[in-house]
Amino acid sequence: MNLDEDLKSLLKDENDRIFDENEWKETLFEQYIGPYEEFLNSTSTLVKLIVSDEIYYEDKDRSYDRWSHLEFGCMTGTTPDIHIYVGLFFGEEAEKESREKGGKERVDAFIEIQNKIAGEWSEVRRMPIKKLARNILTYLQAQAAKLDPEDLFRLCVMYGLSSAAGAVVNGKLFGVNKKKRKKKKGPTLSVNTPLEYAKDNFMRSATFFMPALGYAAIIGHQHVISKLLELGADLQTPYGGQHENAEYVEIKTHRVGAIALKKAILAKQPEMVKFLTSNCGVQFRWLSNQDLETIFKKLFHIECQGDEYGPVWWSNKFNPEEYMGMSDLRRARAKNCYKEKQKMLQEVVNAGIPSDLFLPTIDLSIDEEMTKEAEMKGMKEPDSKMCRKATMKMTRRERKARGFLTMATMQFNCFAKRGDTKSTLEFYQDCLKLWSDKDDSQESVMDKFEEADPRWRLKREEKKGHDAFQPWWETHRDDCEYEEDFADDSSHEMVGIEMNGFYASDDSSDEESSAD
Repeated sequence: MNLDEDLKSLLKDENDRIFDENEWKETLFEQYIGPYEEFLNSTSTLVKLIVSDEIYYEDKDRSYDRWSHLEFGCMTGTTPDIHIYVGLFFGEEAEKESREKGGKERVDAFIEIQNKIAGEWSEVRRMPIKKLARNILTYLQAQAAKLDPEDLFRLCVMYGLSSAAGAVVNGKLFGVNKKKRKKKKGPTLSVNTPLEYAKDNFMRSATFFMPALGYAAIIGHQHVISKLLELGADLQTPYGGQHENAEYVEIKTHRVGAIALKKAILAKQPEMVKFLTSNCGVQFRWLSNQDLETIFKKLFHIECQGDEYGPVWWSNKFNPEEYMGMSDLRRARAKNCYKEKQKMLQEVVNAGIPSDLFLPTIDLSIDEEMTKEAEMKGMKEPDSKMCRKATMKMTRRERKARGFLTMATMQFNCFAKRGDTKSTLEFYQDCLKLWSDKDDSQESVMDKFEEADPRWRLKREEKKGHDAFQPWWETHRDDCEYEEDFADDSSHEMVGIEMNGFYASDDSSDEESSAD
């Protein structure tokens, strides 16, 4: 179909009357490209993120930025290309000029692009809607002649063109050159087709595939996710992988709904977490035990000190240039990072994560008995002998839970002022208060619990029985568990140290501890 003829038909209704701007915004733009306001708002937010990251990473290693694989920096991820937005809004020639300029003065070029695209009074916002639509459709037609349908579908999803993505899936987008279609490695194109996602820089022969819904979630396009679900996207679609000269295989342990939720939490996307759990039906119980452990360590800043050196976990108001000394900068940076993670923890709790699923559970009667015994002996708190005795009686699950809570408490005390530090027991009770006035809304919408929850899958497919239902703090890996992993740990010295940490004194940290 000819683009000019198609646009002429779009500009008129049945009575041959030209549509005005409002009608364009509400009907035709949304019908052929996507919802106007949601598209521009999402684009503006994304472009600002791209530019702010470019400014920060100008001369730094980007192995673990927000667009890389969140756990394996060796894998390149879904990095958006800001020059494609230039092409969409201003044409291919403008995109070519933008790329040439970006190669020489990259940061300045990116800031100039942001001024044109993002903001309430940007050039794109002031552009007539019909002209904007024509530019976008012209660019898509040109790309359709170059790309195979899978790549064109991924482009539409990544850059917020929700209705255009639906047209590609349904085979209705004009100009698609089917002769350019590559030899497909995986299934034929549908809304659930895993699209090429990442290359492993250490195993270059390996290619990974992710469903379109995963792209939309990582980048933050809520309206695209809604469109994909409307088209029949399945939240349980698995990722895929393929080695060179080998067959495409599904990675059934990685399903798009759970992975999208996990990535939204790890990349600090509170609005996306709320959207996935409240509007899309994604369940926290779909997360594997390994996912839950990763999220717990991230939000309580355990073994994640590297997050202090990147902008993902900095607040919008934090400015490293305000600090003169390196020690002051490191201290402020670490404290700011920890506060942002605590805010994200509150968002996750508000989104409905069950406390018994996420927070390690301990038996408080053990501490009550020790306290009573200490009082009977005229002591202010249990001594090390009492702690060792109690430790010997603990189950493996109890010791593991207390170990993780002790590590979380230590991180809290690192950033607390003198006099505000807490014992592990006090910290645990404060954590429980986060759920005190929350309704466990997720429990009422778990109609697909058995099919989706990894613990149920383990019991049904691998018949591991009780082991499949162990909490994450006791069973660390859902997919590669061995008998020795569940053997009773006879090393009581380490547990004794954990128990001693359970009764931390106020002088255990400085007023403003260094995070070096």
